[in-house]
Formats: sequence, structure tokens, C-alpha cells
Amino acid sequence: MALLLHLTFATLTGVAVVYAGITLATKQSRSYRATALVLGILATLEMVSGAVLAILSVRISAPSLCANIVLYLGIVFLTEVSLFVGMKRVSITFPLTKTISPVVASISFYLAALLLGF
Repeated sequence: MALLLHLTFATLTGVAVVYAGITLATKQSRSYRATALVLGILATLEMVSGAVLAILSVRISAPSLCANIVLYLGIVFLTEVSLFVGMKRVSITFPLTKTISPVVASISFYLAALLLGF
């Protein structure tokens, strides 16, 4: 069940990243803020589900979880930065506090996994 949720969130995040690219390429500035918020929510869900999966799985270690989180957050971060730049150009306020939550969630769950010995 945890794997299914994790894969679902990963797929939805991939769709959101592609959608963000399309909105930026076509300059659909009305969609920037909502897209940034959706990415923040999906990234949080992906990080939490990944940490839970790592805790429940005997095959996933904390270091491999960390490597996956770095890769995943890197993609989301680059997309969010692109949205930030696009929003700056048209004077839209970027939802920073809501989009930083994946980083906080992932670090918290990673530390919890380390404390639990995973």
C-alpha cells in the first residue's frame, strides 16, 4: 500500500512538473501560483510516503532514501525556481512558506528514520 501511494504521488508530481513547464513555455502566468502550490503539496506527500516506505521496507536504507530525496527535491526545486522567476516577471507573489514544506517534511522524516535505526 505504501509503495502504491508513493508511486502515485511520484506520477502526479511528474505530471505537475510537465504542466509547470508547459505553463512557463506558453506564458500562462495565471497558472503559476496554483502550480507552485500543487508542486509543494505533492512534494510533501512524496517525501512523507518515501520516508514511510523506507521505514517499512527492509530493502531501503536511510542513505538510499537520502539520495532519492536529493534527486527528487532537485527536480522539484528547479521547477519551483523556474516558476518563481516567471512569477517575478509578472509581479505575482511566490508562495514561499507553502512550497518550502517538502524540505522540512523530508528532513524530519529522514531524521526519524535515522533515530529508528533505518
